[in-house]
Amino acid sequence: MNSAVWHLAAFGRPRLLDPSGQPVRCEVRTLALLTYLALEGPTSRSRLASLLWPETVEGSARNNLVHLLRRVAKTHHPDLVQVGEAVALGQALTSDVAPWGEVGASLPAPDAVPTGVLLDGFAFDDQPDLAEWVLAWRERVDQARAERLSGNATRAEAEGDLAAALQFTRRLLDLDLLSEDTHRRLMRLLYLSGDRPAALKAYQRCREMLERELGAEPLPETRDLARLIEQGAVGAPVPAAPRIPLSVLRPPLLVGRAAEWAQMEQAWARGQSIMLVGPAGSGKSRLMHDFVASKGVAFRLEGRPGDRAAPFSTAARMLRRVLDRMPPGVEVPGWVMPALAPLVPGVPADLTGNRPDPHMTEALQMMSAIAIQVEGAVAAVFEDLHEVDAATTDMGMAMLANHFPLGQPGGLPHFIGSFRAEELDPHARAVFERFVTAGHSVWIDVPPLDEADVGRLVGSLELPGLSARAEELARFSGGNPLFVLETVRHMIERGALDEAQPLPLAGKVSGLLSRRLARLSTPALQAARAAAALQSDFDLELVAGVLQAPLLEVADAWEELENAQIVVGERFSHDLMAETLRQETPEGVRRLLNRAAARTLSAAEGISPARIAQHWLAGGQAEQAAPWLIQAGHAAWRAARLEEAQGFFGRAADLLSGHDPATAFAALARQAEVLANMDDPRHVDAVRALHQRATTPLERATAFMQDYRALEGTMDVARIEPVVHAGLAALRGAEPGLEAWLVEAQLTEGLALLAFVRGQQHETLQHLRSMAELGERTASLEWQAKAQEGLGLALSATSPREARLHLERAETLHLRRHDHLRAGSSMAKLARVLCELGEVAAAQAVVARGETHLGRLDANHGERVALLSAQLMVAQLSGDLALAEALYLRAHRDHTVEHNVLLGAFPVLHAKTLRLAGRPEDAWAEVARSRDGRPFPAHLKILRALEEAAILLALGQADRAAPHLAEAEEQLREVPNVAWQARLHSLRAAVQGDEDRHHQAAAVAIRELHGLPDHHWSAL
Repeated sequence: MNSAVWHLAAFGRPRLLDPSGQPVRCEVRTLALLTYLALEGPTSRSRLASLLWPETVEGSARNNLVHLLRRVAKTHHPDLVQVGEAVALGQALTSDVAPWGEVGASLPAPDAVPTGVLLDGFAFDDQPDLAEWVLAWRERVDQARAERLSGNATRAEAEGDLAAALQFTRRLLDLDLLSEDTHRRLMRLLYLSGDRPAALKAYQRCREMLERELGAEPLPETRDLARLIEQGAVGAPVPAAPRIPLSVLRPPLLVGRAAEWAQMEQAWARGQSIMLVGPAGSGKSRLMHDFVASKGVAFRLEGRPGDRAAPFSTAARMLRRVLDRMPPGVEVPGWVMPALAPLVPGVPADLTGNRPDPHMTEALQMMSAIAIQVEGAVAAVFEDLHEVDAATTDMGMAMLANHFPLGQPGGLPHFIGSFRAEELDPHARAVFERFVTAGHSVWIDVPPLDEADVGRLVGSLELPGLSARAEELARFSGGNPLFVLETVRHMIERGALDEAQPLPLAGKVSGLLSRRLARLSTPALQAARAAAALQSDFDLELVAGVLQAPLLEVADAWEELENAQIVVGERFSHDLMAETLRQETPEGVRRLLNRAAARTLSAAEGISPARIAQHWLAGGQAEQAAPWLIQAGHAAWRAARLEEAQGFFGRAADLLSGHDPATAFAALARQAEVLANMDDPRHVDAVRALHQRATTPLERATAFMQDYRALEGTMDVARIEPVVHAGLAALRGAEPGLEAWLVEAQLTEGLALLAFVRGQQHETLQHLRSMAELGERTASLEWQAKAQEGLGLALSATSPREARLHLERAETLHLRRHDHLRAGSSMAKLARVLCELGEVAAAQAVVARGETHLGRLDANHGERVALLSAQLMVAQLSGDLALAEALYLRAHRDHTVEHNVLLGAFPVLHAKTLRLAGRPEDAWAEVARSRDGRPFPAHLKILRALEEAAILLALGQADRAAPHLAEAEEQLREVPNVAWQARLHSLRAAVQGDEDRHHQAAAVAIRELHGLPDHHWSAL
């Protein structure tokens, strides 16, 4: 050793040696730090601090690292470590591990390969990330040492140097006592060296060790070698395990599915979608693909593990496939790709600004149709529907429903899907069962094969001696085709095809798969584990990124996996293979792989943030998952999947509450906003949590603002007023800025609503203009649009023609931000104004637009009630009283007054329908229901009084109308409304007869001034 250089010995019991070769006392963290730098190279301070002090806040952990580096420099040598932006080993330190961590480095000579476990004796129980890093590097370094020693043992044996080969083999066995390959090599070399007793003793030790450690017998090839040694017949290495015939991977015949095939033919002829249902390995995919192959070309889709984590994950994969395969020259309408933007992660959604584009599902449907047309597909086949996310399921099934029956000219092609019923989530099960009940789909169970079918399957493999064991295989496998084939594969590997050998002692398919995986080399097993951890949409680059291994090394390992039929291309040969890998990967390694997957996917493009969050959570790093969950919430919002969005935001808030309360509050506020848009009763709990967590003035104002969001549909002045004023009072203590102004805009809307319900026209307009100013200040289209909508509503009472202009502007602004919910709300208000103006055709067109806007989204019940009221009024104005009655019945069937207090006024609207239909007695009974104590919107009491007077006139009881007209007149002094005022004059003229010229003239004057039609009735 150079006398000027220190040395780190990290194999075995770790030590730091001074230039004289003497060990020096050293902290465990120091040895861990030096080893990490030797293997990983220069590393950021934040990474080292989080590894060594995981339970300490970042600032304190970094401070601890500074003190540790100073102690190393002071106590040992200042050049052991170089400290800059990153930390690295200095020139004064060598180590026995550095060559094993550097790609392409010169490794030690064969006789100098170090022995011992990396950082032996160090557990790092309080540093889980570091512990799992050590575990992963132990496996990697052991594999590298094993390959080095194995190669040299092979070369020494080929050169006739059996002593050297034995030396390398014994050192190889020290690295992995469970390797039967190495035990067999040792037995053979001892025999070839002339020491048969030692070779047999080596076998005995191998057998005892396997029994003690694994409870298993040696493999057949190991037992065969021992028998040959006893007979003195060993002359060459034992040949490799036989290659599995391709017929075992895909049998040449489909057997035992005639009944299911016949059901599929019937469903195909009826244009029904076909659902093949059965457990893993039952042969659903083979049946599906063989059936479709008999019909023509198929467009192939699949769900993959992990898809359910994020809305439209499966659809996004389909979209990428379509774009990759789309030939040049195919024209796509200009609106399509912008509408698909929500499927591109990384762009935050603005809950106070742009809404999801409702054309997204239409765009996906169009891209699907283009792909099917380009490929000339007669059917779409969809494997593993139980893995598909709910958004894709809803969209796909809606497409099928809209094009039933399938396979018709100009429609969608046939559809066949497969899934495991026991793994189907309740939402998807309900959707599929609805389709079956409606006759749009057929559910076909794929049962186990019977004994005769197993015999035909086994016979089709054409393997010598296997047909005689068909009956035994049928009993052993339970008729599961995959279990049959895996058992046959294992029999081939064990040389147990003849009847003299018992079937493998495995209780289920995963037991057989485990034995296959046990035969893989360490690099191949690592690659398979990394792919299983990635779950869906992996490729070699991602696998290499997770393992932090050179791509060509991973490619070699992947070739071994393909030869072993573990993978086919860039997916597992069967999803059970991936499940077995995940189950058998040690918990520590599994967490490490998930964290590595999260880091790798974070650096890749087009990855769903929900998928990255899922990996961080599986890796035990909740604080790393939270920011990705927030991004996932924004992505779900953009995709119009509000239930998923609120779930992501809520989960992030829970994870952050302990160490980042400010960000946790912001996530909770986003959840509350989503729930408010959903009209969801859980909004109440979210608001309560906001009040409990609010600490700053802005947070308290935000909580009160969400209180107002919960109450705004009630129009209950007594409950709304205190929360609005409390929010504004809290806001006065907040720092001015974008967030504060947006909260102020929402609360100002509350002030406008209060003034409007009270009939305070001037104050209403003043608050609405303040809203518009806040919208300009924040460049928020939302508040500019809401201000226009509010002005339209407020002016509808006194200037309906001006109100019309504002509401038309509001629709335009709402649509610019893809807010079809508010655009529909504006159309409901505009339709009522047009009814006042007597423009029947325009009002009919407007309610149709409103229906289109709300129909694009799962709109909340409140806005649907408002649109129903407008549709009912338009039906009355056009004379379609049957439609008006049907709309009234639908409103009460689908909604409650909790959805919108407007529902309390529907008896008044229906009473008018009955009066116009010549049924005044029924009309009087119906209008009386509005006074039976149910909630009734205060601003519509004038309308009720006027309708009551009109009904009494129709009943010939004019004398009883006077109190109702007096009630309306008194309230109109408080809440002016030109249409209602004109209606009041007309009714007074009708009560008093032809001699009352004054009221007739007053009604005419009001109508002429405001553009109201003759013989006008009030809709508002």
